[in-house]
This record gives sequence, C-alpha cells and structure tokens, in this order.
Amino acid sequence: KQIYRANLSPGELFNLNGFDRNNTLGGEIHISVKGIPNTTINTSCSEPNILGYTYGDFTIEGGSSLNGGEFCPGQVM
Repeated sequence: KQIYRANLSPGELFNLNGFDRNNTLGGEIHISVKGIPNTTINTSCSEPNILGYTYGDFTIEGGSSLNGGEFCPGQVM
C-alpha cells in the first residue's frame, strides 16, 4: 500500500505519520526511489533504530513514538 508520494530534491526533508488503525507506521516501511526499492526501515521497535542513522539514501532526522514522545540525538527508538 502506497502511503506517501512526492518529488524530493537531495537533502529535502519529508514527514511520515502513522497510517494504520493505531496511528502508527506499522512494523516496517518500504521506501522506493523512482519505483525501485531503496530501503526498508523496521518501525516495530524490535530492532534498535538510532536518530541520525542512514537507511539506503535516507537519514532519520527526527521522530517520535506514539507513546514515548520525541526522540533525542543518540536515543534508541
């Protein structure tokens, strides 16, 4: 299911918000560039994701948990 589509320039920021019935991103999100899979980001909290970590061509610059509030630099999601 496609939840976000946009033309972005290198370095441009974008936001993803929860899309499932619980207002979360679900267990993982798949990102494609020009229709080609670029990366998968585990959002289930079963694997540590660190603010500032790069997945494929994308770097996590900020975020928040549904119940845990905003992430801080170096904080495990």
